[in-house]
Amino acid sequence: MKFVVPLSSIVLSALLFAAGVRAEEVITGSQGLSNSSGLCAVGAETGKSYASYNAALPLAPASIQKLLVSAAALTDLGPVYSTSTEVFGEAPLAGNKVSKLFIKAGVDAGFTTERVYLLGRMIRTFGIAKIAELSLDDSALVDSSERKGTRAFLSGVSAFGLNWNSYTVRACSGEARNRSGAASLMIDPFEFPIALGGKVRIGEGTNVSASESANGGSVTASGVIERGKCGEEYVSAVDTRRYTASVIRGILKSAGVEAEAVSWKRVPSDTDRLFSFRSRPLEELLKDMNYFSNNNMAEMFAALLGAENGKFSRQLGMKRIEEFVQDSVRKYGERGSAAPRMNIVDSSGLSPANKASAQTFCAVLRREYARTDQRIPFFGALPQFGVSGTMKKRLMGVSGRAKTGSLSNVSSLAGVVYGRTEPIVFAIIQNQVGDTAKAKDIEDRIVTRLSAL
Repeated sequence: MKFVVPLSSIVLSALLFAAGVRAEEVITGSQGLSNSSGLCAVGAETGKSYASYNAALPLAPASIQKLLVSAAALTDLGPVYSTSTEVFGEAPLAGNKVSKLFIKAGVDAGFTTERVYLLGRMIRTFGIAKIAELSLDDSALVDSSERKGTRAFLSGVSAFGLNWNSYTVRACSGEARNRSGAASLMIDPFEFPIALGGKVRIGEGTNVSASESANGGSVTASGVIERGKCGEEYVSAVDTRRYTASVIRGILKSAGVEAEAVSWKRVPSDTDRLFSFRSRPLEELLKDMNYFSNNNMAEMFAALLGAENGKFSRQLGMKRIEEFVQDSVRKYGERGSAAPRMNIVDSSGLSPANKASAQTFCAVLRREYARTDQRIPFFGALPQFGVSGTMKKRLMGVSGRAKTGSLSNVSSLAGVVYGRTEPIVFAIIQNQVGDTAKAKDIEDRIVTRLSAL
């Protein structure tokens, strides 16, 4: 996959080349990379080493870990792979009402409010307008994960994963003068029946925060919003089953299907399947994950890799990712590379206990570039320098794509940059980071100089 190189990149490359700047100057200690950092940069086509510093050192990679699950998923499942949410019901229908209807989750990483509405419309086309009991079946995922934090994408993984088990608290001040001095507050999806309280005052700047109570019964908003603007905070639901059931029930009602009661039950073996509701293709969902660094989606992709006998397992999926990475290093690692020392705790990179080297990421990136059937789906799913996602305000004027990573004391960047002679895949991992802005500046400087080679 090639991109048009901006004129500013050509001019910068020419100036750096004329000045005799080499990538090796970037990786010296004077350039800011510490002993707790790793750098690898190799030619995507030739395998030539352009820069190396502590390349084999296992480090916490943060969210560039998502590159590993992306590559493994494309290899095992393919770009157009999709899962299915299945709807079961009793037949024949009695008028427009059924006594029981089952929705069985298929571990769809893109199961959002909009998709539930489309699902409801499909149910309605079967002539169903009323359901005595709607049962939700989340048994497809054998090892769901616990909630890890209050923010979106930290809510833990389940088979439905509706809106990644998160919702939005939105504050809008409006243009008109508000005598109360407070913004209007709302929940999205509004079908979620949670008590919303707190106050977001109207003033200078915009900074909205929200937190859900420990029992999941209420959410409190706070902060400030400029007049005439809206601000929002994404919150992970404490009780994901309550959240999922209430939102699905409410959205189905909007689609013309009313459920009198909702329960959680497995589909009986003798129940007829009405239809399957397919997810969006894998390559589209990978783009969503990498553009917004969605941790929940990464864990769901791991589960898909751990498919066995119609069930999905995150733990089996992570074992598959490790096997894939080991194979990538053997086939695409730099000559003489030892078997990687790594530790895969999750597929999102959220845990600081994850360990992988810059050299390992370079091998996986080279593999994806070499696979012409996967090159575009893989690299096209990464944010473009200066244009999109988490790279929108970084490396403007340089041609390439990359995934960012950040944790407390960790900063990382990995992807492809289009150099003067060939595309260069790279990985930069910095641990024990004190100044995040400085760490990002180091990464951008390295990539900019690589673009001149």
